[in-house]
Amino acid sequence: MQVSASNQLLTDFHDIAIHYGSGTFCGTYLAILNPLSPDFERAVNYLLTELRERQVTYKYPYGVFPEKGGLLPWGSDENGDVPHWLTEGIPDDWPTILQADGGELERFDMPMTTFLAKAFRYQISPKHAWYKAYAPFRDLTFAPTPPVKPKKARKKKK
Repeated sequence: MQVSASNQLLTDFHDIAIHYGSGTFCGTYLAILNPLSPDFERAVNYLLTELRERQVTYKYPYGVFPEKGGLLPWGSDENGDVPHWLTEGIPDDWPTILQADGGELERFDMPMTTFLAKAFRYQISPKHAWYKAYAPFRDLTFAPTPPVKPKKARKKKK
């Protein structure tokens, strides 16, 4: 199944996309997918494919989007950790599931922006990712991704 920006957007996901656009937090540490980006569909489908492959190995208790109650990624970090929504219930109430690179899952019953604000302030401490001792969020900045220049159309040879 294809995921596209035309799907209903969660309020906080839409708001973060409008406010920040494409880019990374904390240097290059954490990228949040941008549903308004031309690369959104490709990025989500890549992460869904990776998740399906991990599902075989780790036998997660959740399905993979578009299954009802499946995991839907909303970002990734440079260590291979991936935050997801658990697509159950009302979309604006979807909890965050943080998938550590080692395969572990941890559930946080809060929307994406609350999860990020608490993680950035070290008010939550995931057990298998984003360790406080490593302090990935000490450089709390946002670096926008420069826009990609469109390629010029090639002239056809006669």
